[in-house]
Amino acid sequence: MESKRILLVEDDQGMREVLRDILEDEGFKITTAENGKFALKELENQSFDLILTDLKMPQMDGMEFLEIIEQNHPETKVIVITAYGGKDSYNQAKYLGAFEFLSKSIRVEELKKVIKGVINRENET
Repeated sequence: MESKRILLVEDDQGMREVLRDILEDEGFKITTAENGKFALKELENQSFDLILTDLKMPQMDGMEFLEIIEQNHPETKVIVITAYGGKDSYNQAKYLGAFEFLSKSIRVEELKKVIKGVINRENET
């Protein structure tokens, strides 16, 4: 079975590296980007089974990034993971097509379970 491809968009280098290592250990093929602008460049060259993105990032925040993904790549599944999530952010992210909205304080095992669940879901229209 081919490895599922995940685009990990996170401005904090330490968090980005930890998440990359965790997900690679689960057998995923990971591409990283430090913000939405770099992530969009990655999306020009390849497709992904899932995007895991932060909300608070320089140059292009997660909501702006989500809006572009919804417009240009609506088939791509997105999980938002943030330390700054409130009800309004949750509602806006879900409206913009995010499958899940998670806190960065989530346990590693739960995060892996959610990611696998989203990747294995049939595309919803």
